[in-house]
Amino acid sequence: MAFKFTKENIESLSSKIERQIEWRRGKVVELDAQGHSQPEIASILHVSVGTVNGDLAYVREQAKSNIKRYIDERLPQEYEKCLIGLNLIHKTAWNIAVDTYKDCITLTLRRNFISENYYNLDRIVSIHALGIKTTKTKPSTPLCQP
Repeated sequence: MAFKFTKENIESLSSKIERQIEWRRGKVVELDAQGHSQPEIASILHVSVGTVNGDLAYVREQAKSNIKRYIDERLPQEYEKCLIGLNLIHKTAWNIAVDTYKDCITLTLRRNFISENYYNLDRIVSIHALGIKTTKTKPSTPLCQP
């Protein structure tokens, strides 16, 4: 049976060749990343050193194109998202610091109020109910420990 050069056969063959080239380029990059020299890669894949050089050049150009597209299209948006996130973190950190300080003051005031009330209650009980003068001193203000 003879091979016919039809449009479908040519497209199918072209598609297979493109997949094989992409597979080979992937292997070239993988072996290059593993530290193999270009002659070693050529020997492993049974291709010429020129093919390996060409594949590496093609991959470098694709990487340059991808980086340029990323810088032009995605990086400004990612940068803006990072700035917004940092501003939110900054604001939240200040809110936490202020709330902690307020909570610390509130806690200190509550402790003082309770402590003074116990002190006053002790004095009232000692002086009026029992007729004894208390020897306790007024409590000191506790330090804020959030």
